Amino acid sequence: MKKYRTRRYLTPWIIDDFHQWNDIYTYKNTKFKSNTKKSIINKDSSIATIGSCFSNEVAIAMDKLGIETSYKKINLLHYNSASIKQQFQLAFNLWPEYYNEDIWKVKGGFVHPFLDYYTIYSSAEQAQTAADKVANAYKDAFKSADVIIITLGLIECWRNRKTGNVFRNIPHPEVMDSLKPEFFRLTTTQIMTDLYDIYKIIQDNNPTTELVITTSPVPLSATFTDKDVRIANNESKSRIRAAVSEFTENHPKVNYMHSYELVMDIKNKYKFWERDYRHIHPHGVNYVVSQFLKEYSDESVKIPTINTKWMEEDIYIKEEK
Repeated sequence: MKKYRTRRYLTPWIIDDFHQWNDIYTYKNTKFKSNTKKSIINKDSSIATIGSCFSNEVAIAMDKLGIETSYKKINLLHYNSASIKQQFQLAFNLWPEYYNEDIWKVKGGFVHPFLDYYTIYSSAEQAQTAADKVANAYKDAFKSADVIIITLGLIECWRNRKTGNVFRNIPHPEVMDSLKPEFFRLTTTQIMTDLYDIYKIIQDNNPTTELVITTSPVPLSATFTDKDVRIANNESKSRIRAAVSEFTENHPKVNYMHSYELVMDIKNKYKFWERDYRHIHPHGVNYVVSQFLKEYSDESVKIPTINTKWMEEDIYIKEEK
């Protein structure tokens, strides 16, 4: 006979049919309730990743397991949905405004506005050639990928007031005065629109590809608003998470990976972090990847046993007398 738990007060429903908050602390290893087990990855799958630094960490961990990702070919970081959408548009010749952006002259040479700012090229032509190579690499990755993983990190963006192009990062400090870029923050509606446009590009060019969306748990290092960075960070993550929730709810074929919740809503969550309390410790990344593979891989993928003893110790805060 099925046993029913009851709360302190009578309720008109059967509590066992619901996932309760205290359930997540019942086990030594926190368990996520999931009804979305879906085998979209096998040992021969090709995976393209794009997004924030957390996306790269996940790609590196999967590479170590022998699952082919795009990381070794492309490791350019994109922190916001607008920049990610532009990269998809560029890969499939849907971003004509890209060619209206000037290559920046800086001390020692040139940098491309849509590449990293640490690589300085001797000429504008060299910078453009490097950018074209990256665009082609993305196109190859997106066209051949069995799975595309997008990790959204923040909502704070900078764009060119004339072209409307959104930069993947704050523009190079040497061009800020002449460029006078506009700072803005993405709304939930804008993020949802970006995701829809990305999804349509994928469907039009590689309809068999599975799309997985994640939210990066890595917080802002700084904010360009007048807010406390903790407030700005929570607003950023809240908008992203809300937009992703609505988008995936309206597009059932799109997959959501709960990497954000694994880190932020879990027992002893502080143990996931490096000492800077911003970046995820390697054992935390390995745990997230193992949970992702359990959720989305088939039996051909040999998921390694992850040491989770670091999660198990109970920490209680004692009140001072």
